[in-house]
Amino acid sequence: MIQEPFSNEKREHLRFPINLPISYYNYNEGTTFQSKTSDISAKGMCIVTANQLTPGTYLDIYLNMVDNGEKIIKKAKVVWSKFFDLNICHCGLVLENEKIDPIPIVLKTLISRKIEY
Repeated sequence: MIQEPFSNEKREHLRFPINLPISYYNYNEGTTFQSKTSDISAKGMCIVTANQLTPGTYLDIYLNMVDNGEKIIKKAKVVWSKFFDLNICHCGLVLENEKIDPIPIVLKTLISRKIEY
């Protein structure tokens, strides 16, 4: 793991800030909710939701690709959950026995939004 000097970052994988629409199935409640990502990495992501999720909860995550409508389905576990506002909860997820390659997801999203640098 490469870190900047004096960095407090303890994550093994680089996170990319990206806002993607997702839905997730909560195994504890047996229901599906709509949400979005705040960031994504090879082994996890942070989602923004109105529902506080209990650490240890298992989810099926459905990433909805904005460029072609493709759905990427992954299993995840809630690691932490914290309200930042009345109805805005950020939840850290770790992917269970899986990885995703976030770079193509980020690039496809940027291209579909026609963001210029």
